[in-house]
Amino acid sequence: MSTPDSTNPDGDCQYCHGYGRYEFADPKCPECKGKGTVEVDHSHGTSVYGTTDPYTTRERCRCTRWAKCKHFRKWDKAEKYATQSDIVRQALATPTHSLDELLCLMRRSGQAAVYLAGTRLDNDNCFGSDDVGMLFSVLPQDAQKAAEPGYHPGSTEVYVTFQGGLVMECLQDGQVRAKTVNANEVLVLPPGQCHRVCYDAQREAASVIVKTTLNAKPSVVRCTDCTYYPNPTACPLAQRWSDEKRPW
Repeated sequence: MSTPDSTNPDGDCQYCHGYGRYEFADPKCPECKGKGTVEVDHSHGTSVYGTTDPYTTRERCRCTRWAKCKHFRKWDKAEKYATQSDIVRQALATPTHSLDELLCLMRRSGQAAVYLAGTRLDNDNCFGSDDVGMLFSVLPQDAQKAAEPGYHPGSTEVYVTFQGGLVMECLQDGQVRAKTVNANEVLVLPPGQCHRVCYDAQREAASVIVKTTLNAKPSVVRCTDCTYYPNPTACPLAQRWSDEKRPW
């Protein structure tokens, strides 16, 4: 076993216990059903010493992966999340508590997403929860993160777009399906469905995103740890992301 991660040695972390990484299994794996181990039958037939009886062992499933643990962020709002707290206060200070003002301030300050609830307390008006996360997201500012393919093994993600529109590419049965989500439309992404937002520098959109089961780990799986396509070059969604022209 490796030594604790010196850059973030959180010995109280329930996932990695200070070692900086942890092992996870795909909850939708048809072989291990998310347990991480499978039963393997062994039968050697007849040996020079006589007949060997078959036996079984439990072995590590091929879907298991190691992931770097980010730990739970320390809820130090004043030091780390001063910008988000400031723009929320400015929006609340308007006579109508204007949401439009908050969205404009987000774009102006480069805050692509502002959480209203979650495991992270990103601002002074954020509620802490291990069960549900809620955030505002604005495009194209949030595209740098959202354009990279990823899936949530244990969480459902719901996009409620209320301004503009976005194009979400999802991986279904090995094929890429593009879904356009316009204003006042809802898109539900079930656990395990890999997806990405298509980048468009001219497209402005605002969405409320709701995430469930935040204590399910890992929260998100990217191409380097994918259990569907260990080789990202074989994944059609990863290829679309690779071919996309982006400014970063």
